[in-house]
Amino acid sequence: QDQSRPTPTTSQRGQDHAIMVCHKSRFIISAVVGKRFRTTSSSSFITNKVGAAEGKRPRAVVLVLGFGGAKPKHVAKYAQLYNGKGCSTVSGTASNHDIFIDQKGIDDFAENAVQQVVKLIREDDATSYHKLTSEKGTPIVMHMASNGGAFVARSIGHMLDSRDRQQKTSDLELFATGLTLGYQVFDSAPCYLDAKSSFNVIKHLIPNNPFIGIPAAVLFTLRSFVRNAISMVTGTPTYRESFWKALLEDTNCNHQAFLYADQDDVANAKKIEEFIEIRKKRGVNVMAKHFENSRHVQHLRLHEKEYSAFIEAVLTDMEERNSNDMSYK
Repeated sequence: QDQSRPTPTTSQRGQDHAIMVCHKSRFIISAVVGKRFRTTSSSSFITNKVGAAEGKRPRAVVLVLGFGGAKPKHVAKYAQLYNGKGCSTVSGTASNHDIFIDQKGIDDFAENAVQQVVKLIREDDATSYHKLTSEKGTPIVMHMASNGGAFVARSIGHMLDSRDRQQKTSDLELFATGLTLGYQVFDSAPCYLDAKSSFNVIKHLIPNNPFIGIPAAVLFTLRSFVRNAISMVTGTPTYRESFWKALLEDTNCNHQAFLYADQDDVANAKKIEEFIEIRKKRGVNVMAKHFENSRHVQHLRLHEKEYSAFIEAVLTDMEERNSNDMSYK
């Protein structure tokens, strides 16, 4: 026997076994959910410009980030709402694989999203109808549906926090400036990643086939549990903790709005309310809309008039704030 190699301890063997289970469950859930919702790449971004034909500048450029499993027609509903209110939009959804299986691709999607928004702003800056009286720029609104959008927001926040002095004239700086003038709107988000949320989000992704949906939901929940267990064994923060903490401590936008409901079985209303109170204590200006008889990412469909009125109130608050700051003539 090779005496140079230490004998694994019981805890080490348990940790290795947990890691093996995590990898196996990841493979299984990837096969089951990934095959059912095959999204090899994130959806292409769709841009809608308003104001140019009428010689008007848009009220804001809105980045619409869809929920996991959202089809382009679903995301288009949100974009159309903002277009009707005089805002240009860039909309897209990260792939199911990146949202539910391996979040590494979220960073690439987030970088592309920033580039698309900045491209639209620069195009506006080059036209004669868009003349600013200060260097602050165009307001940017981020509209995030469920954690499919919130994951991207977290990634963008990390990108903005990590920019260095050489990037002061880069796309990131332009995006950061616009975001301070704008808003972050969370629809059915952020979702606290507990067992109930993990189970229900996958079950809803496969609503018409319980023979696949429920086992997939169980496997996904088990995988999340094992990942958290590994983090506790190794003394590292869980993904749930790091995600929640990153959003709570984000300083890139001090104006946020939340749309949520008690009957949402994915985005826990009490956790969102706790989140809101902490953000308020950190000096963030918060607007919130609590819906009765609504479900996860169904608020716009079920309560269109109330939803539209709330978004209008958000945009009006943004404009009044910027007007008071003498940002524009």
